[in-house]
Amino acid sequence: MIASLLLGQIVVTPKDDLAISSNFKVKPGIYRLDDVKGDGLFKVTKDGIKIDFTGAKFIGKGTLMNLSGRQRVHIVGLHGQGYEGGLKVSACSKITIEDADARLKLNESTKCDILFTKSEALSANKCDDLFALGIETKSAVVLSNSDRVLLGYVKAPGFRLDTVTVGTLFRVESNQTPVGAELVNCTSIHSQYCDFLQGDVGIRIQGGEDNWVLNSNIRNHRIGVELVKTREAVIGANTIRDCSAYAVEVSGAGDIYFESNAVKNAPIPPTFSPLEEHSEEYHHREWLRTVVDRAKELWQKRLGR
Repeated sequence: MIASLLLGQIVVTPKDDLAISSNFKVKPGIYRLDDVKGDGLFKVTKDGIKIDFTGAKFIGKGTLMNLSGRQRVHIVGLHGQGYEGGLKVSACSKITIEDADARLKLNESTKCDILFTKSEALSANKCDDLFALGIETKSAVVLSNSDRVLLGYVKAPGFRLDTVTVGTLFRVESNQTPVGAELVNCTSIHSQYCDFLQGDVGIRIQGGEDNWVLNSNIRNHRIGVELVKTREAVIGANTIRDCSAYAVEVSGAGDIYFESNAVKNAPIPPTFSPLEEHSEEYHHREWLRTVVDRAKELWQKRLGR
């Protein structure tokens, strides 16, 4: 590691197996570095630090960064090309990843923020209080076995949530993918102001209960909304159109509320009858209001409004 001092800030020229134990900025430039041992080009060894990679780009193989068992670490501007291992976060808490461009994999971590980031892929398993905002990915976002998750202003070729309890898809977008969003055995997921455009199924809810799809744009699919063996689903105030088979298809599901949807060129099957209006509010409305307000505030700030 070669370090210099610029305006009172430590500037570091990186190398493989670099242990990071203090605040610093990486010297801007293009670096061709392989993770030879496969355990991470960079390893964070101290809590409560900020690492600024702005202006640096890394090209190579292996894992770009390995973040394990750390708390209160802020990573800015980490850009990697290649690096099939990407950025790994495991058994951490209060991690912020901002303005990155790298494959992201999170496991058994809590209270992590991923902000304004591009990624080959984003996956998270057993990650509670995950806040992901302003993300673009090249493959489907996959979340599993997690509680209290927000995906806001995210563009991806599909979303798959498996056994996620309490969460929201807020202004997410999926286009030209077989299934726009798939919720499997999820409870209390609130999808609002989403765009699911062109594919086989706009949104599929399989198993689970108390899942809501509201104010969303679901177009150009075979089936707009597919409900399979689920309970207490609310489908309301959506635009569902140009679906070749059905606007909504129900199989083995109960207590389905289909209200105030604008349906055009998308037949409703004769076996489906809208039920009485659903008067209850979303069970976790206080949590939802808090995270959505935060997402809106950060998004507007990003846009300079």
